[in-house]
Amino acid sequence: MSAKHTPGPWRFAAGETSGGFISTEKGHHIGTVTNQWGADTCIADCRLIATAPELLEACKAVLEHWDTIYNLDAKLAAAQPSRVRARFQRSLLMRRLREKRAKEQGK
Repeated sequence: MSAKHTPGPWRFAAGETSGGFISTEKGHHIGTVTNQWGADTCIADCRLIATAPELLEACKAVLEHWDTIYNLDAKLAAAQPSRVRARFQRSLLMRRLREKRAKEQGK
């Protein structure tokens, strides 16, 4: 499935008097962040938003890796019950990542 959002990488620039701006590397405007909670918060928000495409790709890579490991690890976990708890805890994290991926995909 192709992305329905503007492809990354994105960058940010702090405004002179109000907020910050998120754009593509080619300079296409994506959004503006207001300076409502102060300059430091605005810059932190801009940085976070600008890394969204990279964070999304990292999450997708983790999910893909986890699915591979989980499939390979299922037989081992069945043979070693002490590993089941660790696998369960990892699966909770993966569930949260899958929920966020579904949200990003509009599901």
